[in-house]
Amino acid sequence: MSYLTERMSFIHGLAEGMKIDDETDQGRFLMALVSVMEEIVETIDEIEEKNEELLDYLQMLEEKIGAWDEDREYEDAGDEEECDEDDFDEMAGALAERFESVECPECGEIVYFDRSMVGSENELICPECNTPITGLSEPEGDED
Repeated sequence: MSYLTERMSFIHGLAEGMKIDDETDQGRFLMALVSVMEEIVETIDEIEEKNEELLDYLQMLEEKIGAWDEDREYEDAGDEEECDEDDFDEMAGALAERFESVECPECGEIVYFDRSMVGSENELICPECNTPITGLSEPEGDED
């Protein structure tokens, strides 16, 4: 029983103990006020009960989300541990075999071209300054 419910019960008991005559205008008015106040207290009690249920549900959701985040962070950390330095060295070696790095004679930008493009009939252009890059030789041992 909430504090408001206890107080309303006390007020209701006072009203009955005063032997208010509900035949008079003042008596009907006072009894109507007590009745409305009782309904307000019941509504407030219901709202408080539902609020408690919602808070419990929210807390449960927060716990589930927290656990989900921890699991995800653990899985992400596990993925990082699976890749070691040798894997990165292998990838870097594979990329170095596939791409040719060239310094643009105009702007000095380091530009990477697929080795299959070097020596082709297409003109290689610096993406930074749009200057044609010349003087590249065809890669060795790249015959298909």
